[in-house]
Amino acid sequence: MATATERYKSHIDKTKWYEVNGVLYPGTAERHEHIRGFPIKSDDITVVCYPKSGTHWVERILHYLTSEEALDKVQHHTSIPIEVIVPHLPKTQLEVLRESPSPRIITTHLPFELCPRESQEGKGKIILVIRNPKDVVVSHYLFHQKVNPKAWSNFAWDDFLQVFSDPDTLPYGSWFNHVKKWLEHRNDSNLLIVKFEDLKRDLTNGVSRIADFVGRPISGDLASAIAAKCQFDNVKKEGQSEKPEQGNVGISLYLRKGQVGDWKSHFTVAQNEMFDEVYQREMGDTELAIQFET
Repeated sequence: MATATERYKSHIDKTKWYEVNGVLYPGTAERHEHIRGFPIKSDDITVVCYPKSGTHWVERILHYLTSEEALDKVQHHTSIPIEVIVPHLPKTQLEVLRESPSPRIITTHLPFELCPRESQEGKGKIILVIRNPKDVVVSHYLFHQKVNPKAWSNFAWDDFLQVFSDPDTLPYGSWFNHVKKWLEHRNDSNLLIVKFEDLKRDLTNGVSRIADFVGRPISGDLASAIAAKCQFDNVKKEGQSEKPEQGNVGISLYLRKGQVGDWKSHFTVAQNEMFDEVYQREMGDTELAIQFET
């Protein structure tokens, strides 16, 4: 009988993916060369994280920080990651960004070495969002069940957990390798690490940290006001009225619960013990402090 990993690999259409060192990424070789050569402006802000880790939540915070409008007048959009191609849209996200006014907010799930070269060289700002992998895998699985139920109807939760725990089977590779590679650049002057769980615990402080990092320091009162606007439930509610358009996929598709520790409703004791062993083996030497529950 085929393993969960073998079955997962068998249903991936590799013609839609670009392979680098055994890991699949959306797009083509030509597309990724365009990404690496994409000109970065000094005030560009790139939000990067492993899928289902809080990309669009942090993007929403940045909308408020970079807008000159009053808070209740700020326009929101949920951008498509630069590497993703949506066939029915007339323009790629790179084309949309070239036409966008500064400061531009760029989103991606790519590893450091596949990002624009000028970003790698220190131009612009990069916000790395890290979320605990137990909640990531649950969100990842339920997202796929939601957007492609037919393809995932025979793929059980336990199967996906096994695939997630294997090295570099999923598109974008494993959470472990993705985070470890980015952590190699934790001391880069243009990189800020933001943890999903820290935002949940104290969003006002998180907003202030991000504001300072992108060169837009704000008062405590304004940080509190933006935090109130960006509480996860509020963002999700607002997103239900957003209409997808060019370069904007609509945030409601991506938001579920946004909770810390929701994995406990899905993991069995045996699954949790297995995952803890994998985590310790993969991340034990990184000194990364991760909060798995409230």
